[in-house]
Amino acid sequence: MSVVLALLGVLASIAGIVQTIVVIIERAERGRREPASAGAAGHPTRVTEERPPQRPLTTSPADPPWDPEIVGAAWRSTLAYLLGFAGGLIFRRNRRPDVRFHAMQSILIDLVAVIYFPISLITVGIYASIRYPGPNAHIPAADVVMWTWAATSVFGPPALHLLLAVLTLIGGRPRIPLLWKVAATVTAA
Repeated sequence: MSVVLALLGVLASIAGIVQTIVVIIERAERGRREPASAGAAGHPTRVTEERPPQRPLTTSPADPPWDPEIVGAAWRSTLAYLLGFAGGLIFRRNRRPDVRFHAMQSILIDLVAVIYFPISLITVGIYASIRYPGPNAHIPAADVVMWTWAATSVFGPPALHLLLAVLTLIGGRPRIPLLWKVAATVTAA
């Protein structure tokens, strides 16, 4: 139990550091996008180094302007998926509704995985004992049922978190069937 608590503490620390880095990057982007402030006499402040000319913002659909609020929400939602259950707990009280939704969906994915694993383990154990009876039975490596169980219970949830993180980062709003309705209901309250 102490190992699990220590692991959760380390994950929470890493998530805090990553969240701090995201906030620093957002502030830097916001400061870079805002015009230079005027000095006390109404003159622009003197800059000792030359800035490269800034590209004018266009409104064409091919090149939309970069909105720090949207980027910040996307990064936080991505981190909620990448950090799994701990990330969901960290970002579940965020002020942005999209981030709360993705954090709750991340928590629900892990809860379903925790419920699915023992049930599927018992089922696969019964299958193996019927299919390969005896105390010295050898389960072949090419057994499709065993591979399917391993893929869905062990590799499935992390792969799903990674897929949702990528989809969220590129601007999508991925929804897992049934889980998104629960996440939307919980975050709406």
